[in-house]
Amino acid sequence: MSRRFLTAVALLLLTSVPALKTDAAQQDLITQKTLPNGLHLSVVHDPLTDLAAYHLALELSPADFPKQQAGITEIIQQLMLDRLKVAVAEAGKLSNIYDAVSAGGSVAIGTDDEYVEAQASLPSELLPQALQATGELFFGPQQFSGEQLADAKASIVSSYEDSLNAVGQQTFRLFERALLGKSPLAYDVSTILTGIAGTTTSDIASCRARAYVPSRAYLTVVSALPTEEVIAIVEQAFEDYKAAGEEHVTRAVSPPAESVVRVGSSEGMAWASLIIGVPLPPYGTRGFTAGQVAYMLLAGTDGRLTGDQMLQRGFGLMLPRRLYEEQPPFQIIPPSPMSMPVIAVHIVANPAFIEDARVQVLGHIEAIRQGQFSEQELQAAKDQLINQYALACETYLSRAQLVNLNALFGGDPQLNADFPTIVASISADEVVKAAEEYFAHHAIGVQMPAN
Repeated sequence: MSRRFLTAVALLLLTSVPALKTDAAQQDLITQKTLPNGLHLSVVHDPLTDLAAYHLALELSPADFPKQQAGITEIIQQLMLDRLKVAVAEAGKLSNIYDAVSAGGSVAIGTDDEYVEAQASLPSELLPQALQATGELFFGPQQFSGEQLADAKASIVSSYEDSLNAVGQQTFRLFERALLGKSPLAYDVSTILTGIAGTTTSDIASCRARAYVPSRAYLTVVSALPTEEVIAIVEQAFEDYKAAGEEHVTRAVSPPAESVVRVGSSEGMAWASLIIGVPLPPYGTRGFTAGQVAYMLLAGTDGRLTGDQMLQRGFGLMLPRRLYEEQPPFQIIPPSPMSMPVIAVHIVANPAFIEDARVQVLGHIEAIRQGQFSEQELQAAKDQLINQYALACETYLSRAQLVNLNALFGGDPQLNADFPTIVASISADEVVKAAEEYFAHHAIGVQMPAN
């Protein structure tokens, strides 16, 4: 299930900039190495922390599996998560990690449309054990019973049923269909639920043997331990897992060739829900950085969308002020790490005013394409981008994720230089160039009241 809409605002500080270092001095502190089995490792040495944080991402997407197996990575993620919960328990075999989590540490497994992930933030002395446990879950032989599979399916189906009752999530799925067309990244819920229902334990075993292999994995570790010691710990945790499976080819996602609208309806809705968005250049490129500056021009503190009084009041809504404050009628969705990042706006409006809302939002986007921003506005946008990155790197786990996802999505190695310098060097012409190419066509998902 796509987590992007549900978590986009919470992850704003984490995903609103590419995975770069905070200053030039850090450049020599990141060591990259590919293990013999193909695992891609980045080690960030930070002598100021007594914790170790790591992020593991396995490059997987629905496009890697036949349509009848839609949702299989979510099932596997749930099975691994259930097994991890048993191990990291007060009486489990990883009970010392349980103690660390109780004291403020973290261990988690998750999935997104284009990767599955594991991450942890723990005392350094627990790093070997945590990495070994992660390796076993992802790459080791795991047997799952029919009962365990049934429980995992029930959990996932329940979460999908909840999403079907969430108007915003339904609208986001329509938006994805408009943006991505028939791409497996935009399967509808019925296709995914059909795939989940038909998945067997044999399918799980076959999928893991073929796709859950180190050569698809990217791992970043942030620690005060010497770099060579961290590399040795990682090698010991993962060296026994072979680079099996078929050669993986990353599939390019092309921006839309035309503007598309997808419309749905739902019972019990009083207002219309629509999401309007445009794509950005590929994640981790200089063009993406220019696109993120464009995002700040639209959605920053003084951005065009943020300061639009009509958007703040809502289109055709007559609601008490308290409701506007508790649930604003519009929400700006920041770009997330993916093959084709997007800038999107979620709007709640009177059904009779959805065309007004569409024109208003696209007018602001078109203004960026036309270069209608001053040097002062450009500088303010770049300053906010730099500040948000600095805040994102305040936690070691966030830094590990930023570095790792940049590697996963093939970020330009030149972007490993000083982040403020890179952003400062983005010119107005670069912002306009990115907008001219990627903002030319938009996607819209609209959810209307059934009546």
